[in-house]
Amino acid sequence: WLWYWLGGTDFGKEGNWFWDHTGASISNFTFWKSGQPNGKHNENCMIGLDYRSQNHWSDVKCESLLRFLCEKN
Repeated sequence: WLWYWLGGTDFGKEGNWFWDHTGASISNFTFWKSGQPNGKHNENCMIGLDYRSQNHWSDVKCESLLRFLCEKN
């Protein structure tokens, strides 16, 4: 598995996910792994999970040490 930060969070209002850099809601599209998000108040940051090109989202503690992605234009 490859885990990396995506920039989504529900910090501030549990269960209402939004992009941290824009504040835009993520409610219209989700790609959560089965059973996710499951961290309740303990896991407020979104990560991407990649395993053999099967990509999903999951929630983790924001203090977790993971890779990150950057967008290049």
